[in-house]
Amino acid sequence: MAIGTFVYRRGDTYSFRCKVPARVRNRLARREVLFALGTPDRAVARLLCAAIGMKIEGLWRDVTRVDDLNEVDGLLREWFRHTLDQAWRDNFRDPTRDILIEERMSGAGDEWSPERFREERRAFAHNWAMHRSSQLESGTADLRPSVDQVAMAASPSILSDDRRRNAIEAQIAAGEEVICDAVTRWAAGEEDFRPDWTPRLPEADFPKPKPKKTTRRSASPRDRRSGNVGERCQRGCKLHDLIARLTNPG
Repeated sequence: MAIGTFVYRRGDTYSFRCKVPARVRNRLARREVLFALGTPDRAVARLLCAAIGMKIEGLWRDVTRVDDLNEVDGLLREWFRHTLDQAWRDNFRDPTRDILIEERMSGAGDEWSPERFREERRAFAHNWAMHRSSQLESGTADLRPSVDQVAMAASPSILSDDRRRNAIEAQIAAGEEVICDAVTRWAAGEEDFRPDWTPRLPEADFPKPKPKKTTRRSASPRDRRSGNVGERCQRGCKLHDLIARLTNPG
């Protein structure tokens, strides 16, 4: 029978019971957390459950952030590949831009030739890269669409008031600088150049997952559970005695 928040009675002892929030339910592959406290004392169970309950929200945040690191890193890499390919297509494979270049050549009275056209297209791409780089340096580049694309693709979505969006925006700006450099090199004739870029998300906002510790089994699951319950019962009784002494001096 449930007694108070998080407190759940199973037979003669109490357990901690808590529903897993929907935002992390798929990641933990369970709908609730339930484990034995190993104490038959209701007061001790309430105290232990209250202490665990105060920390449980931090656990949900940690679970979310560990996945966010891997997920957002992957989303940024995907964004970079897409944007890099788009920059190549826009500057060197866009029929509309080719028409503009031909019109500019015709207006300037230049005689059309394949080599002259390639030179003009490369100059066009170089100017684009310089203009975009200037926007990034001055802070006038509108990065919000890209930030929204990455943040909203995360699961759960990173909302507009979340400070992690600032970190995502900084990484997108850094990625665009690399793309501008790539376009400049393509314009200089290095059309086979492909940049290698790695996001650098701050650990303060996207902590790295800790390596899991492996322990060698020395007893059967039943033996280990019994031992743990006994130890918890002993600690629970000692805690109860301490509370009794503090609340009933003399």
